[in-house]
Amino acid sequence: MTINFGNDFFDGLAAIDAAKTSADLPGILQATASKAGFDSFAFLDGRAETSVGGRIITTVAPAWQETYARENLAAHDPCVRRVAESNSPFFWSDIVLPEDDRRPDLTRMTMTAARDMGYYDGLVMPLHMADANGVRMLSSLSLFWADGSEDVRRVIGPRGPAVVKMLAAAWAQKLSDLGEAEAKPVQSPAKVLTGLFGRPPKLTSREVDVLSWAAKGKTADETSVILALGRETVHTHLSNACRKLQASNKTHAVAMAVHRRLIRP
Repeated sequence: MTINFGNDFFDGLAAIDAAKTSADLPGILQATASKAGFDSFAFLDGRAETSVGGRIITTVAPAWQETYARENLAAHDPCVRRVAESNSPFFWSDIVLPEDDRRPDLTRMTMTAARDMGYYDGLVMPLHMADANGVRMLSSLSLFWADGSEDVRRVIGPRGPAVVKMLAAAWAQKLSDLGEAEAKPVQSPAKVLTGLFGRPPKLTSREVDVLSWAAKGKTADETSVILALGRETVHTHLSNACRKLQASNKTHAVAMAVHRRLIRP
């Protein structure tokens, strides 16, 4: 059986593009990978600064995660070395292992341990990326194949690795974009405007009234009739508003008041 990536691939891309938070992305990737026959995934985020050199997002079995960490298999995992050397997708079965089974080679032990956990093969997408400052990072996405009765190469076909690499790149970029957006504190409009222009001035209710009518195109005479105020009183309120807003004239004051959300346009 060879799968058809067509609709599943485009559905996956659409879901990635529509994701609103980084927390949505693991589920999207797992669902798309499952449709291709993969059991789980592990993403090493080379952008993150942690004790293990990056943040790991994974859906692999907890038992394998514990074994991998406890035995420090990352230090001997041939896939890790291959990721650093190449940006092309590869299968675990592409790795050439030592021929001497009698020698306790740690590289072979790593691959054997994965098979013992039920992972017969995998597809690895190196993602050599750069952050906003141009700093080079090594990330990777590994898809775990747990079906011992099927050859992953035959199932996903010759174009499969390239298709999955495109999906992986889009997923990693979306994760980066959402992560940067979520890392920035969300400020209220008032705080943003305070940072740009200083603390918003306190206008009296009458100053707000006359500016609001001025924003609607009313003259001082028309505003005086609407508010039942003397013409000079209207001018006084406008003058005070201009001073508080540091505006050069009525039009400037209206623009500043609207921009600072002190009145509605």
